[in-house]
Amino acid sequence: MKSHRTATGRRFALISLVVSFLVLTGTAEIPAPRGLAQSSTLTTSPLPLSNTFGEQKTLVVLVNFQNNPTSQPYTVDQVRNTVFGSVSNFYYENSYHQTWLTGDIYGWTTIPMDSTVCDTYTLSQYANAAAVAAGANLSAYSRYVYVFPKNSCSWAGITIKSSNNVPRVYLNGSFNFKDVAHELGHSFGLHHSTALDCGTASIGSSCTMIEYGDKFDDMGGGSYHFNAYQKERLGWLNFGTTTPPIMTVESSGTYFIEPMETLAAGSPKALKILKSVDPVTGDKTWYYFEFRQPVGFDASLASNSNVMNGVLVHEGTQFSDSFNLFYSYLLDMTPETSSWLDPALSVGRSFQDSTAGFSVLPTACSSAGCSILVNFSSQADQCVNASPTVTMTPSQPAAVQPGSPVTFTVTVNNNDSAACSGATFNLQATVPSGWAAVFASESLTLSPGSSASTALTITAPASAAAGSYNVGMSANNSAAVIYSGSASAVFSVAPPPASLTVTVSTDKSTYSPNQTVTTRGVVYAGGAPVTGANVSFTITKANNSQVVMTGTTGTDGSAIVKYRVNKKDPKGTYQDKASASMSGSSGSATTSFVVQ
Repeated sequence: MKSHRTATGRRFALISLVVSFLVLTGTAEIPAPRGLAQSSTLTTSPLPLSNTFGEQKTLVVLVNFQNNPTSQPYTVDQVRNTVFGSVSNFYYENSYHQTWLTGDIYGWTTIPMDSTVCDTYTLSQYANAAAVAAGANLSAYSRYVYVFPKNSCSWAGITIKSSNNVPRVYLNGSFNFKDVAHELGHSFGLHHSTALDCGTASIGSSCTMIEYGDKFDDMGGGSYHFNAYQKERLGWLNFGTTTPPIMTVESSGTYFIEPMETLAAGSPKALKILKSVDPVTGDKTWYYFEFRQPVGFDASLASNSNVMNGVLVHEGTQFSDSFNLFYSYLLDMTPETSSWLDPALSVGRSFQDSTAGFSVLPTACSSAGCSILVNFSSQADQCVNASPTVTMTPSQPAAVQPGSPVTFTVTVNNNDSAACSGATFNLQATVPSGWAAVFASESLTLSPGSSASTALTITAPASAAAGSYNVGMSANNSAAVIYSGSASAVFSVAPPPASLTVTVSTDKSTYSPNQTVTTRGVVYAGGAPVTGANVSFTITKANNSQVVMTGTTGTDGSAIVKYRVNKKDPKGTYQDKASASMSGSSGSATTSFVVQ
């Protein structure tokens, strides 16, 4: 369970002033929505927040305090490179090239205040006066940013935004990309991107809000793109015909969305499904489904396979008035784990809200986008095809010698909707050139929701070098080949076994008739005795006739055989050869003795 505290309230009443704090950690508490009922009436997105497009002229004032007038923890160049460099680029990328920052920096200036005083209003008055004295025209800027060394205020950053004043951002001894981008988000009108912990479920009747809990949004606990709900509020998504769309889904089908980070390529950036309508206010709560890829400022997602191969799911409410906190809520699609770094709904895994009457299943994701199957239970059944889920086990079997076969079990699950008829999936192996791959059955016919398995035997050629090789297979719907799934495994070819070293000796060098020749063969590999090796002993008599005997080595690596010399054996020199073999390796040695 990814838990914090008990819930106490979800609708937040505000007065005319919105104050947003940046702290290191924090939680807030909320209950489930009250008295919500689903509505079949859907509306378009509301108008975006004001002043969220184009050039954003920003005033930055650097001030320190009279009790420490030499403190200048950041250079002017550092501030410029952060605000008008990396943060501006972040907003430009986030907004699909619709919004960016420009402006001016004034300071450092010492103001007649001590760092022991926490008074944002007085600080801003002194800072503005200093900027005006240096030539600034305050009316030319759409937001003010005040940067100062740590003072007695308990917060690291705060943004004060009201309807009749220019937004003011205060950065208290904490100046970095994350903090600046976050607080400027507040100055645009955004509230926090939180997470919703519902215990062992993704949604529920009693959930806890985790402040800053969305690790994949700069308005939460990460340094990533804003989520679809936040971008919609800004108008960067789903506003008119000039911004990338969010698709409002009202009917069953398979839908395709593009990565959030890339410029529009013709498909929606997210899906939006109605969750509920407040029967008192008419406020609508929506689910948002979005797809992320390691592009631009989201590049570090490359190490997160869960997020890269699934969809993030958020809740967001369109309130009918502005006196609410417009939080977004990241939902946990893997509630069985304790981590909030794996919240995505991965391919082949479904999420459903039985109250709202729908289910969602990502069927295939790639760098180009993600296909999502949506089914509304209240609608007439219809056939909706989906890509199958494919597994291949074991994922990495034990290494084998070249030429030795390895058998894998491949399983295919038909993800088509229940209204579809059965489908035949053709199987195809992917192996290195020159390798052999044979299916026990080259196709599987499955009804929707069912699965079946077959064997795939792969053999590396005798010439294959030692190492690990990627092998795999795919399953394609024979009637609709665009719906396919694949799986892979690692095939390990073992290095050749160590060569065998063999020694052979007899108990004496000369024998007479009726005496017994005791021959001992010893087998080593890599300097260690070999147990269980087969040893063949060949005695070639003086007249070239032969006697063959066999033995098996014990724990000391030796095998012993005995031959009794009879009266008819010829006199002369006898050759005694020991030949050993095991696991493809062999070795031999020869000695001699005399019969007189």
